Amino acid sequence: MKARFMKDKTKRKYFSLVELLAVMAVFSVLILVAFHFFSTAQNTWTTTDAKRSTFEDARIALDLISRDLESAYHGEGSAPFWHWNGGRPAGWGEYRNELLAFVADTPIPPNSECASTLCEVKYQLYYATNHDANEGWVRRSVTGDKNSDGSDNPKWNYLNNLTVGFAADTSAFTANSNSSEAYQKLIPYVIDLSFTCATGTDTSTIINPDISTTAPSPTPFPSVVTVDLTVMDKDSWQKWIKLQGANVYPANETPAAQAFRTSRQVTFTKMVYIGNRGQE
Repeated sequence: MKARFMKDKTKRKYFSLVELLAVMAVFSVLILVAFHFFSTAQNTWTTTDAKRSTFEDARIALDLISRDLESAYHGEGSAPFWHWNGGRPAGWGEYRNELLAFVADTPIPPNSECASTLCEVKYQLYYATNHDANEGWVRRSVTGDKNSDGSDNPKWNYLNNLTVGFAADTSAFTANSNSSEAYQKLIPYVIDLSFTCATGTDTSTIINPDISTTAPSPTPFPSVVTVDLTVMDKDSWQKWIKLQGANVYPANETPAAQAFRTSRQVTFTKMVYIGNRGQE
């Protein structure tokens, strides 16, 4: 009797197959819920970080453009202000996009050798004739009175020079780099950069620049410049380029690329009031 009692006491119990399957099912559900939670959190973090980067890039560009414009030199009859927004021939390639050029007491000169704080400043969005490493970059050119080796810079030639144009070496401003320093990259993944120059308090009074391709003239010095900057995050930009294929925006954008772009792009607008505030 005692031996039988000891045998029963040491008898082991095991899970049945039904119980084991039920536990595995519950565990699988918990794993799936946890995976979905972490996947959602990861996607949210990635999206938020991409938006943060986009907003940060836009802020950098708009702040720098604004600071340069607020320091623009209003030398009536002695220094040009050039807003070039149309009429460029296809042969101009990368320099076809809208351009804003002016003289400014810029906080970021081209080098530490410059003796004068006044520089010739240009902003332009790279025009992509094909998909290359420069596509989608806002570019900035700054020309000072001195080169980096301390020698005089002959391209610093705005004083009493109201000639502007595409490529003339004697122009104060050119669309290309013949009469100014080469463009430097500022921010990437930009769809559009445009400027609206207006006079007086009525911002609807738009200054229409001379769009002659042979002998353009400077734009009258504006009272306010509205800057519109349209950007994408990096991942959206790369997907948009793939949807474009060999097509180039805006000349022959594909319908699929257009639909994707309009759903992902973000436009930032900033108005900069300048005018003649005694800068002469």
